[in-house]
Amino acid sequence: MNRVAMIAKNVRILVIDPSEEVRRSLRDLIVGTKYSVVGEASCGDDAVAKYDELRPQITVMDVNAPGHRDAPGGGGLEVMRRVLEKDEKARIVVVSTVDTRYLRMTALKAGAVSQVSYPFRRDELLKGLAAAETARVGAAAVQRTDVRLKKSLAVKYKKSTDGLFTSMRNVITEDISPSGLAIRTPENLAEKTVLKLEIEIPGQPKIQARGKVVRCKPIVGLGMNDVAVNYTEIQDADVDRLKAYILASVAKGDSAH
Repeated sequence: MNRVAMIAKNVRILVIDPSEEVRRSLRDLIVGTKYSVVGEASCGDDAVAKYDELRPQITVMDVNAPGHRDAPGGGGLEVMRRVLEKDEKARIVVVSTVDTRYLRMTALKAGAVSQVSYPFRRDELLKGLAAAETARVGAAAVQRTDVRLKKSLAVKYKKSTDGLFTSMRNVITEDISPSGLAIRTPENLAEKTVLKLEIEIPGQPKIQARGKVVRCKPIVGLGMNDVAVNYTEIQDADVDRLKAYILASVAKGDSAH
């Protein structure tokens, strides 16, 4: 029996979050649905033990969950890695807040299959859980999700610190993925600079997003900089449009890696 078929009528959930309030909110919102919380953990040590014991069909975890009960270190991404080491097909839904939403894309890239925001809205929570049920899981799925397309797309950007009347700069992508993009620009952008982005997909509405610079290297002799940007804020629907465009382009023979 395949894993999608197993997740059908009574979906067992493990919740990993240091806050009893968050865990209680999730329990209350899924009452009367096909989902049920069969275990809870407040840190990574407890989470790994509970996962081994219960083998839940979906694991919902705080993207910033502590790794250990009494010692600092080993945050949410490390907890997720430990769970995935136990079961590479674990279906992990990450929970983020306004303060930790910048970690969502990193978590999805690292193996989470869905995400929800706290404070929960019941419809969005159920949507995130449903997405986890049908998502591809395992190393192959993660690799495909993060495929980068070597194709030029028109992009505009401005720094979040620019004034209201500062014009957006026009650039071209070097490559693009559902988690970030690379551009060439004459501007030397410091690492961690936050950018407001407009990405143009041919024949579709522009994508509005925010991103953080993770690399800026000068290109010798060209007076340009090679800049890599990871998205920190982007609508789920826009991520889906990017994925669809990239996969369609690859199917047509455009280069990807």
